[in-house]
Formats: sequence, C-alpha cells, structure tokens
Amino acid sequence: MDNLMARNWFCGMRDNILVVGPETIPTSKGYRCVYRVQAKSSPERLRRRYMQRHHTDAQTARQTIPDSTAEMLTLPYVNIGSQSTGQRFRLFIAHGAIVEKPVEGSFNHYGLSPMATIPWF
Repeated sequence: MDNLMARNWFCGMRDNILVVGPETIPTSKGYRCVYRVQAKSSPERLRRRYMQRHHTDAQTARQTIPDSTAEMLTLPYVNIGSQSTGQRFRLFIAHGAIVEKPVEGSFNHYGLSPMATIPWF
C-alpha cells in the first residue's frame, strides 16, 4: 500500500481524507441490491419522443404529457460525465431491501445491479 500511496495520483485528495491500513471486515447484516434509478424529469423530452413514436403534433403531445408528469427524485446521486457524449448527468442510486442470502448476477459499468446483491455492513 505504501508504494501505491507514494505515487502522485492521490495529490488532490490528501488534505480531505485519512488513509489507514487494512481493517478487519465487519459482520455482515445481510445482502442488498444497489441499483440506478432514472427519473422522467423532462416532460419536454418525453413529448418529443411521444411525437416521434405516435406521429402526432406538439399540441397533442402537450395534452397527453402535461408539465406535472416531471418526476423529481430525492435519492442520493453522483454527478458524472459521459465518456461518449461529454454530457454531465446525475446518477441516482437506490438500495433494495436487506435479504439473508446473496443473489448472484451481473453488474453494470458503474458497479450497480438491480438483481445481484452485495454484502451490507
């Protein structure tokens, strides 16, 4: 660990965190899914999509999808940037219920999964 910490990759964070050696693993309280939630927060985007799919005009789309359909999440999130488009966005994270047995499955590029569980301490 000393060799890794001696490198310059960590320079901007040294004043903000405390790095200590390995610790013992705490007793697990169970397992849970940690997954991404995407909000339908832009009625305008939903209307454009509706117009394309249903070949309708803006008036019909506005009546079908009013401004009140905007969904605002209160979940924790991380601001990240897309490597493919360069756009910044919020990645909202939700926790599933704690279960007794682990469930195997795959994880996405963010390390999240709506099915697979991780140990919860």
